[in-house]
Amino acid sequence: MKELFTLTEERLLKDLMNIMIPPIDDLLGAGDLGLLDEIKDLFLKRPHYIKSIKKVIEALSLHPETRLSGGFFGMEDEKKINVIKEIENELSEDFKKLTQALFSVYYLDERIKSRIGWDIKSPQPKGFDLPPWNPKILDNVKKLKPFWKAV
Repeated sequence: MKELFTLTEERLLKDLMNIMIPPIDDLLGAGDLGLLDEIKDLFLKRPHYIKSIKKVIEALSLHPETRLSGGFFGMEDEKKINVIKEIENELSEDFKKLTQALFSVYYLDERIKSRIGWDIKSPQPKGFDLPPWNPKILDNVKKLKPFWKAV
């Protein structure tokens, strides 16, 4: 099976992910958390996401500032951020898909949920305890006159 990204594309994407969601305290940046595999697994069946992510990666590689610096990895963080901002403006829809992919896998990661104190449970039937149904909720609605036209 053909790989979704080349090794260089993966490295660039991880670097971009670390800039978008940097390390904090003892938690690694998004690129170093191993989330790239999650992105590939989650979005493998959504080619339009992969296409958009590849467009962003290509734009990063071909940006004049990147080329003048000898490549994205040789640039200072401030220059990288400026290039990323330009690409976000130029390829806003593609960049939005990259951001959705990244945030989707980032906030599903158990380490992140634990760090921010999310006690996320699965949906019903084993999820949150729900209070018993209170039929009085509908009392005001029952008092309303029909607002539709009889046909």
